[in-house]
Amino acid sequence: MAVPSVVPQEAGTFASALLSLPVGTNLLAYGDRISWKEYVKLWSKITGVAATLEKVTVADHAKLLPNGFGEKMGEMYGYMQDFGYDGSDSEVTLSEDVSVSKVLFQNSIADLVLWL
Repeated sequence: MAVPSVVPQEAGTFASALLSLPVGTNLLAYGDRISWKEYVKLWSKITGVAATLEKVTVADHAKLLPNGFGEKMGEMYGYMQDFGYDGSDSEVTLSEDVSVSKVLFQNSIADLVLWL
């Protein structure tokens, strides 16, 4: 599963794109999509902290954060695993399907490293 990401400099472009679309359009705005494995590798590179990706249960998440928040986080990750980030909604418009002033969204999550 690919995780959508946005470099902060892209936010205005995505807002402009949404304003140019019909009312009611659901836009999944992102500059790049990377796997969780790639995300963890990039996070480790940025922070300098070694990390690995481990699959855990909702119950494992529930133990990590209080007041039901950990459980909700685990359920969210489970939902994304089962249905994808967009919920498998065929009516969601993806970034690559939208252009504003003929400028396509082609930034990469790697640009975030440069921004930081």
